[in-house]
Amino acid sequence: VFNAPYFCQVQEPEHYRWAEPVPDGPTVTRMRELARETCMVVVVPVFEVEQSGFYYNTAAVIDADGSYLGKYRKHHIPQVAGFWEKYYFRPGNAGWPVFDTAVGRIGVYICYDRHFPEGWRQLGLNGAQ
Repeated sequence: VFNAPYFCQVQEPEHYRWAEPVPDGPTVTRMRELARETCMVVVVPVFEVEQSGFYYNTAAVIDADGSYLGKYRKHHIPQVAGFWEKYYFRPGNAGWPVFDTAVGRIGVYICYDRHFPEGWRQLGLNGAQ
């Protein structure tokens, strides 16, 4: 989550205020404009609210023309001292998508996911470069 402090070291409901819808929230909307202006592919990690009670650690993928291509939701959510992420996030439920972008076929993996091999394998099988 790049547009907020790392709030997961505490379990306080006030931090739910950082959550926003994807792709129609203010952060992804602004990043789509910037991607278009700069002709850059952008991966935007945000605290997503899908509906009340459904929150995810999500990365929106935006192509160089500003088009929203889709999102990846973090699968592995730590819950240990200083990383109380299960207080805020549900595990991802959208698989391991691969996105055709102006710079190639990319997959996204978020932070703690890197410790688990099934996602890396699936991204490769799905054609990520």
